[in-house]
Amino acid sequence: MGRISEFGHHLYEGRISFDFVGRRKLWYSISAAIVVLAALAF
Repeated sequence: MGRISEFGHHLYEGRISFDFVGRRKLWYSISAAIVVLAALAF
């Protein structure tokens, strides 16, 4: 758990960055998969 919080802290301070916008298709795919799983759960 320490590594995850350390990663978040470095993101917050601006020491590292993560290109969320450039990975738009990945996030759309993940979101679509979650929606499909939620729909199938009913």
